[in-house]
Amino acid sequence: MVGVITYPGSPGEVDSTSYIQAETVKFVESTGARNVAIKYDQNWITSSEELDNLNGIILQNSFNGAYNKDETYENVLLNAYLYAEAKADDQDIFPLMASGVAALQLSEILSSSQDLSQYTIEIDALDLVTDLEFTKDASLYQNKMAPVTLTMASISEKFIRSASNEGVAYFNQDKGITIESFKNDEFISNSFEIVATAKDRQGTEFIALLVGKEVPVILSFVLPESIYNFYPETNVPHSTEATKFSIDFSKIFTDLTKKNEQTYGSTETEYSKNLYNLELTTTVGPEFQTFYF
Repeated sequence: MVGVITYPGSPGEVDSTSYIQAETVKFVESTGARNVAIKYDQNWITSSEELDNLNGIILQNSFNGAYNKDETYENVLLNAYLYAEAKADDQDIFPLMASGVAALQLSEILSSSQDLSQYTIEIDALDLVTDLEFTKDASLYQNKMAPVTLTMASISEKFIRSASNEGVAYFNQDKGITIESFKNDEFISNSFEIVATAKDRQGTEFIALLVGKEVPVILSFVLPESIYNFYPETNVPHSTEATKFSIDFSKIFTDLTKKNEQTYGSTETEYSKNLYNLELTTTVGPEFQTFYF
């Protein structure tokens, strides 16, 4: 079971303090995992006790790429990373995946400068569909055990081929980390491995995927979950190839969640914690679905 941190605010007309986009929920479910909502504004002790029963955590992209600097939310991002780090220190694998804006925000919180402008540049990648270029051969990682190699071991050559297809990778950002600017921040460059890059509309290469070297953290600036968003005014790809890329990406994450055995202890409790069994407001349309808290 995977915890999903709610994002602050309400992108619709529903009176709520936070929300989860259904595209994230469906991304997790596509390879057999279940979702547990972690409200960003609840006491972190409550959240960490919840995480003790879960197998991984997702920090979702915000609606339409909005960047919310809510202090409580940013503290939760840091605490989620520290939880995964503490597990890694104890030789346990508790994967964390941050997507889109959440990946940028987490990188800023963790960075030595704590200032996004010190290691990012302006890029032309809003509503952009492109392909990925992988920086290393996944087979190089197969026989090692550090978190970065565990993650990369799940990235098979077959996945790399599908992910490299033109028109499967969707981005929605105007700030990016380049290979050169990546080196500007000591913590980021020492703690993460560049796995894949992409190019914006102007041909500028930027980082698409970072993986933690010592902590099983995936910072994904590419949005594999976006295929479940059918808003007509976007370029989100829905081809067979894009769908396969999304499902294969989800499997990378869920394969890591299977490396720890944390559990609620009973199917009844698991059932009660499942996102769909909570008291919440759900809006559904032909384009997308949102869960409000």
